[in-house]
Amino acid sequence: NYTGDKDKICICLIQDFIPKVYEYEKILVNNKIKLKQEKTKCLEYEIENRILKNYNKKLENTIKELEKKLDDVKNQNDLILKILTKK
Repeated sequence: NYTGDKDKICICLIQDFIPKVYEYEKILVNNKIKLKQEKTKCLEYEIENRILKNYNKKLENTIKELEKKLDDVKNQNDLILKILTKK
């Protein structure tokens, strides 16, 4: 049962409350900055991933072409060997 001045109590509570508001605001701003940095990082990774997928597809196509050429060379070699062994 406090019988003192209620205004002083309010002022004390407000004086305690205001720094906490600023502290939480600072934390919120820092968290927003961190979130924005994380989003930026995620976008960078997504772009990098798309680029790598594109390169991977190109490499797969190149490998298929080279395998086909190798098969052609093997077939030609087999034909040459057949011709040479018939003589």
